[in-house]
Amino acid sequence: MIEQGYIPAESDIFSAERQRTSGRTQDAVEIVKPAVEYPYDNFASLALSEKQRLLMASRIFVVGENSLARRSWNPSSVVDHLREARRGIVDVYRNPQVKAEVGNISSDTRGNPYEFITEMSRDEISYTLTLATFTGNTKLLDSLVDKLGEVIVKAEEPTAKTLAIFEQERLFHSHYNEQFSHFKDAYEEAAEASSEIGRWERVSTISSKFFIDAIKESHLISAMGAFRRIISAGIHDSSTATILYREVSKALTQGARVAYWRSIASGDADYSGLHLPRE
Repeated sequence: MIEQGYIPAESDIFSAERQRTSGRTQDAVEIVKPAVEYPYDNFASLALSEKQRLLMASRIFVVGENSLARRSWNPSSVVDHLREARRGIVDVYRNPQVKAEVGNISSDTRGNPYEFITEMSRDEISYTLTLATFTGNTKLLDSLVDKLGEVIVKAEEPTAKTLAIFEQERLFHSHYNEQFSHFKDAYEEAAEASSEIGRWERVSTISSKFFIDAIKESHLISAMGAFRRIISAGIHDSSTATILYREVSKALTQGARVAYWRSIASGDADYSGLHLPRE
């Protein structure tokens, strides 16, 4: 039985991230769950390494639960996973002591650049996008544009900033018909920034998403460039080898999955409890 309310060890955190990267998301979530249940009323007094471990573990939990929600077919399962992701965001990300401290933490436990405040804002945006897709609430999409703009302005660490720009351009391109060239430029900058510091999971993930979008629109040369980056990421980190397959699988089934959600979900269901509170 997993002990509740303790700080996961660094080795457990990196093990959980490897499992998440390789597709064993539920296992990853279980490993880091104690971080979300930690009593954060003493966060400010913790050592830096303890703060880093709690935030790293909590991010894996939130990202993992959001991913499980997107992959679920049963609406009740989607709601359960979204509720857990929301719990991590509200109880950890929005905790007053965390909010006061997180801007001063700019690396992970191994000294790698890690702009927690930007990454956590991106997690909130990703959560809201999943909720918008599930509920069909298009007003939530409009709020994401402003939120991404704020993240981009505030971000300083290159991989975090370029990824936020990529996500903004992807949203513009898919929902507001912005030019593909803008989306492509944003992808190239984000992939290059992550490659330079060896964040291969990120390289593979954004390259897989761009590859799929480029194939859909018959931009074959751009798609092949992304595919080469996916192969390179897999050579550097074998745990990324299944990312493209999983992203393609999600893309192929998303339409059917959303249609199924809508067909069996109660028409008068109230999902307002899943919305994030205003800051």
